Amino acid sequence: MHLYRRHLHHNIGPDTRHGHRLCGALIAITLAIGLAGCGKAAQGEKGDPGPAGPPDAKGDAGPRGPAGPPGASGSMRIVRASCDATGCTAQCGDDEVLLIAYCGSARNAATFPTERSASCRARNAANSPIVAACGKATP
Repeated sequence: MHLYRRHLHHNIGPDTRHGHRLCGALIAITLAIGLAGCGKAAQGEKGDPGPAGPPDAKGDAGPRGPAGPPGASGSMRIVRASCDATGCTAQCGDDEVLLIAYCGSARNAATFPTERSASCRARNAANSPIVAACGKATP
């Protein structure tokens, strides 16, 4: 049994001599293909530029388009608050809802205790400032 295992062990795996030859051939083929694309065809001399064409007359302006729907002005506000040992909270107004918030320059996740406020879990300099976007709530 011991001789049988040793015999199987020697027959398992690729022959390294053939693997090295194949690897060398693949490298040589890759280099040959890469170098074949480096040659440039000979170019002739550059000719003189031709004369400029005559200018065209300016066209008329097109008709004015229809007016777009009225936009919402001042409907979003950015709130920034510093974080310290006493607190780390951003609060929107009574007529606003909190859209999104993050803590610090790393943009750590904020928690949302209410629909109008956000706070940072850790009250430290890494989470400062807390930044929140508040939007006007429409009735």
